[in-house]
Amino acid sequence: MKFNGVEDSSSQGKRFTQTGCSFTYTDAATITMTPSGIDSFASVVTVNQGGQINTVIIRAALTCALTTSGAGGLDTGSEASDKGYYVFLITKPYGKVPKLLCSLSDTSPTMPSGYPFRSDPIWFISNDGDGDIRNFVETNGTCYYITSTVILNTGVAYSGWTLVDASVLAPNNSRALLHSYCRNKNTNDWNAIQVHFNDSDATNSTYRTLKHSSVIRHTNGAPGSQQQWEHGFLNAAAGLYYKWHNNPGSGGSYPALFHIWCRGWTLS
Repeated sequence: MKFNGVEDSSSQGKRFTQTGCSFTYTDAATITMTPSGIDSFASVVTVNQGGQINTVIIRAALTCALTTSGAGGLDTGSEASDKGYYVFLITKPYGKVPKLLCSLSDTSPTMPSGYPFRSDPIWFISNDGDGDIRNFVETNGTCYYITSTVILNTGVAYSGWTLVDASVLAPNNSRALLHSYCRNKNTNDWNAIQVHFNDSDATNSTYRTLKHSSVIRHTNGAPGSQQQWEHGFLNAAAGLYYKWHNNPGSGGSYPALFHIWCRGWTLS
């Protein structure tokens, strides 16, 4: 692929507005973006509020630390636990002094003084319950968490479609890599779980994005059904719903359960 003179075969899976950007985990508060395109350059498209477009060529590694305020760090406020942060490239006019900027918003980061240009989100950081960045590796634009992380830990609600907020682990406008398993409470009662993008799809089961079928409790308490799957998110906080077909029951030595892990994601 060639974009504005920068060719980068590793850009597969990344937004077309960036090429040659490689991201690494540095420490619990910091990530690093290293130019990895041809001649070790990267290219990122930025725009200002007036709609002026500027393609920035990056020649040196950039870091972003959630413990730093402003350019090279967090746009506003203090670092928070259990939050997802979007990473932007920002610059002064004419592409000067490029920096990374983290924000809780994927559309309206608070821009530091003197930096009128910004990109779309080019990466995403997941902060855990201790306020530490979740360790990850990046391969061709896909983020893989070093440790699989639970989005849904119980999942036994039976009162219509249940929303699962995935915004801490997966960015908006992404494809999340998920793994799930479920177990019905009763050994002799078959059940099923459907997964949708939104609860309005319940009117037509054809629209389901995933179905755990033939869910039953094994006598040794093992999960009855396991899946690995992708799920597209326009809005990670409100784009994943599940519903049991029948009441799965609760309690007992082997209670009903439905767990979802996020293995990683790709911006789309």
